[in-house]
Amino acid sequence: MLPKDHAPILLFPCGHTFCKQCIDHNIKVGKRTCPVCRSKFTSQAVNISLQNIILAYTRENNIGPDNLPAKPVKDYKNQLNLFEMRCNILSEEKSNAIEELQQLEQKIKYEEDVANILKSEEKKATAKLEAAQKELELVKEHLRKAQYSIDKLYKEAEKRQKSIDLIEETLGPIEREMHKFKTLGEINKK
Repeated sequence: MLPKDHAPILLFPCGHTFCKQCIDHNIKVGKRTCPVCRSKFTSQAVNISLQNIILAYTRENNIGPDNLPAKPVKDYKNQLNLFEMRCNILSEEKSNAIEELQQLEQKIKYEEDVANILKSEEKKATAKLEAAQKELELVKEHLRKAQYSIDKLYKEAEKRQKSIDLIEETLGPIEREMHKFKTLGEINKK
Protein backbone atom coordinates (compact mmCIF):
# COMPACT_ATOMS: atom_id res chain seq x y z
CA MET A 1 0.00 0.00 0.00
CA LEU A 2 2.72 2.43 -0.93
CA PRO A 3 1.63 5.71 -2.50
CA LYS A 4 0.74 6.68 -5.18
CA ASP A 5 -0.63 3.71 -7.15
CA HIS A 6 -1.23 1.46 -4.12
CA ALA A 7 -2.19 4.03 -1.46
CA PRO A 8 -4.51 2.79 1.30
CA ILE A 9 -8.08 3.84 0.42
CA LEU A 10 -10.76 4.18 3.08
CA LEU A 11 -14.30 3.26 1.91
CA PHE A 12 -17.37 5.12 3.18
CA PRO A 13 -19.61 4.37 5.00
CA CYS A 14 -18.26 0.91 6.01
CA GLY A 15 -14.74 2.14 6.92
CA HIS A 16 -12.73 -0.75 5.45
CA THR A 17 -9.37 0.05 3.82
CA PHE A 18 -7.98 -1.41 0.56
CA CYS A 19 -5.22 -0.82 -1.95
CA LYS A 20 -6.09 1.97 -4.42
CA GLN A 21 -5.29 -0.17 -7.42
CA CYS A 22 -7.62 -2.96 -6.21
CA ILE A 23 -10.53 -0.56 -5.56
CA ASP A 24 -9.96 1.17 -8.94
CA HIS A 25 -10.10 -2.24 -10.63
CA ASN A 26 -13.38 -3.12 -8.85
CA ILE A 27 -14.91 0.20 -9.95
CA LYS A 28 -13.81 -0.40 -13.57
CA VAL A 29 -15.57 -3.80 -13.61
CA GLY A 30 -18.72 -2.24 -12.14
CA LYS A 31 -18.39 -3.35 -8.52
CA ARG A 32 -19.02 -0.55 -6.03
CA THR A 33 -19.26 -2.81 -3.00
CA CYS A 34 -16.77 -3.42 -0.20
CA PRO A 35 -14.87 -6.70 -0.74
CA VAL A 36 -15.16 -7.50 3.00
CA CYS A 37 -18.71 -6.62 4.06
CA ARG A 38 -20.31 -6.35 0.60
CA SER A 39 -22.00 -3.06 1.52
CA LYS A 40 -22.21 -0.41 -1.19
CA PHE A 41 -19.67 2.37 -0.75
CA THR A 42 -20.62 5.93 -1.61
CA SER A 43 -17.21 7.59 -1.44
CA GLN A 44 -13.53 6.92 -0.79
CA ALA A 45 -10.47 8.76 0.47
CA VAL A 46 -6.83 8.10 1.29
CA ASN A 47 -6.43 6.59 4.76
CA ILE A 48 -3.86 9.17 5.90
CA SER A 49 -3.14 7.52 9.27
CA LEU A 50 -2.42 4.13 7.72
CA GLN A 51 -0.42 5.75 4.90
CA ASN A 52 1.79 7.60 7.43
CA ILE A 53 2.41 4.36 9.34
CA ILE A 54 3.31 2.53 6.12
CA LEU A 55 5.66 5.32 5.00
CA ALA A 56 7.39 5.51 8.39
CA TYR A 57 7.86 1.75 8.43
CA THR A 58 9.29 1.64 4.91
CA ARG A 59 11.77 4.45 5.71
CA GLU A 60 12.93 2.86 8.94
CA ASN A 61 13.47 -0.46 7.21
CA ASN A 62 14.81 0.98 3.93
CA ILE A 63 12.20 -0.76 1.78
CA GLY A 64 10.08 0.48 -1.06
CA PRO A 65 10.70 2.60 -4.13
CA ASP A 66 13.12 5.52 -4.06
CA ASN A 67 10.46 8.04 -5.07
CA LEU A 68 8.73 8.04 -1.66
CA PRO A 69 8.18 11.45 -0.07
CA ALA A 70 10.89 12.49 2.36
CA LYS A 71 8.44 12.97 5.26
CA PRO A 72 5.15 11.29 6.10
CA VAL A 73 2.15 13.23 4.90
CA LYS A 74 0.62 15.16 7.79
CA ASP A 75 -2.59 16.44 6.42
CA TYR A 76 -4.51 16.67 9.67
CA LYS A 77 -7.18 18.96 8.26
CA ASN A 78 -7.92 16.48 5.47
CA GLN A 79 -7.96 13.63 7.97
CA LEU A 80 -10.30 15.61 10.25
CA ASN A 81 -12.61 16.26 7.29
CA LEU A 82 -12.63 12.56 6.50
CA PHE A 83 -13.51 11.68 10.08
CA GLU A 84 -16.23 14.33 10.15
CA MET A 85 -17.64 13.01 6.88
CA ARG A 86 -17.62 9.47 8.23
CA CYS A 87 -19.24 10.62 11.49
CA ASN A 88 -21.93 12.47 9.53
CA ILE A 89 -22.63 9.43 7.37
CA LEU A 90 -22.76 7.13 10.39
CA SER A 91 -24.94 9.61 12.30
CA GLU A 92 -27.35 9.73 9.38
CA GLU A 93 -27.39 5.94 9.22
CA LYS A 94 -28.03 5.85 12.98
CA SER A 95 -30.91 8.34 12.61
CA ASN A 96 -32.40 6.26 9.81
CA ALA A 97 -32.01 3.09 11.88
CA ILE A 98 -33.66 4.77 14.90
CA GLU A 99 -36.56 5.94 12.72
CA GLU A 100 -36.97 2.44 11.26
CA LEU A 101 -36.82 0.96 14.77
CA GLN A 102 -39.53 3.35 15.97
CA GLN A 103 -41.71 2.40 12.99
CA LEU A 104 -41.14 -1.28 13.76
CA GLU A 105 -41.98 -0.69 17.43
CA GLN A 106 -45.23 1.03 16.36
CA LYS A 107 -46.06 -1.91 14.09
CA ILE A 108 -45.24 -4.34 16.91
CA LYS A 109 -47.51 -2.41 19.31
CA TYR A 110 -50.31 -2.36 16.72
CA GLU A 111 -49.95 -6.10 16.07
CA GLU A 112 -49.83 -6.81 19.83
CA ASP A 113 -53.00 -4.73 20.30
CA VAL A 114 -54.69 -6.67 17.50
CA ALA A 115 -53.48 -9.95 19.04
CA ASN A 116 -54.87 -8.94 22.46
CA ILE A 117 -58.25 -8.07 20.91
CA LEU A 118 -58.25 -11.40 19.07
CA LYS A 119 -57.37 -13.26 22.29
CA SER A 120 -60.32 -11.58 23.99
CA GLU A 121 -62.58 -12.51 21.06
CA GLU A 122 -61.21 -16.05 21.19
CA LYS A 123 -62.13 -16.31 24.89
CA LYS A 124 -65.64 -15.02 24.18
CA ALA A 125 -66.07 -17.39 21.23
CA THR A 126 -64.75 -20.29 23.32
CA ALA A 127 -67.19 -19.45 26.11
CA LYS A 128 -70.05 -19.28 23.57
CA LEU A 129 -68.94 -22.58 22.07
CA GLU A 130 -68.81 -24.24 25.49
CA ALA A 131 -72.27 -22.83 26.34
CA ALA A 132 -73.60 -24.07 23.00
CA GLN A 133 -72.09 -27.51 23.63
CA LYS A 134 -73.72 -27.63 27.08
CA GLU A 135 -77.03 -26.52 25.56
CA LEU A 136 -76.66 -29.17 22.84
CA GLU A 137 -76.03 -31.87 25.47
CA LEU A 138 -79.08 -30.66 27.41
CA VAL A 139 -81.25 -30.75 24.26
CA LYS A 140 -79.95 -34.24 23.45
CA GLU A 141 -80.76 -35.40 26.99
CA HIS A 142 -84.30 -33.97 26.74
CA LEU A 143 -84.69 -35.57 23.32
CA ARG A 144 -83.60 -38.97 24.74
CA LYS A 145 -86.15 -38.56 27.56
CA ALA A 146 -88.87 -37.50 25.11
CA GLN A 147 -88.09 -40.45 22.83
CA TYR A 148 -88.16 -42.82 25.82
CA SER A 149 -91.51 -41.32 26.86
CA ILE A 150 -92.87 -41.64 23.30
CA ASP A 151 -91.75 -45.27 23.11
CA LYS A 152 -93.36 -45.96 26.50
CA LEU A 153 -96.61 -44.28 25.40
CA TYR A 154 -96.64 -46.28 22.13
CA LYS A 155 -96.28 -49.50 24.13
CA GLU A 156 -99.08 -48.38 26.45
CA ALA A 157 -101.27 -47.46 23.45
CA GLU A 158 -100.52 -50.83 21.89
CA LYS A 159 -101.61 -52.55 25.13
CA ARG A 160 -104.81 -50.46 25.18
CA GLN A 161 -105.51 -51.33 21.53
CA LYS A 162 -105.04 -55.03 22.27
CA SER A 163 -107.35 -54.64 25.25
CA ILE A 164 -109.96 -52.87 23.05
CA ASP A 165 -109.63 -55.57 20.39
CA LEU A 166 -110.10 -58.28 23.02
CA ILE A 167 -113.12 -56.48 24.50
CA GLU A 168 -114.67 -56.04 21.04
CA GLU A 169 -114.00 -59.68 20.30
CA THR A 170 -115.68 -60.67 23.55
CA LEU A 171 -118.46 -58.07 23.27
CA GLY A 172 -119.56 -59.18 19.78
CA PRO A 173 -120.94 -62.61 20.81
CA ILE A 174 -122.43 -61.17 24.00
CA GLU A 175 -124.25 -58.45 22.03
CA ARG A 176 -125.54 -61.09 19.61
CA GLU A 177 -126.78 -63.20 22.51
CA MET A 178 -128.34 -60.12 24.06
CA HIS A 179 -130.04 -59.28 20.79
CA LYS A 180 -131.41 -62.81 20.63
CA PHE A 181 -132.88 -62.54 24.08
CA LYS A 182 -134.30 -59.16 23.31
CA THR A 183 -135.95 -60.54 20.21
CA LEU A 184 -137.28 -63.55 22.13
CA GLY A 185 -138.62 -61.24 24.82
CA GLU A 186 -140.58 -59.23 22.25
CA ILE A 187 -142.01 -62.34 20.72
CA ASN A 188 -143.24 -63.51 24.13
CA LYS A 189 -144.95 -60.20 24.77
CA LYS A 190 -147.16 -60.51 21.82
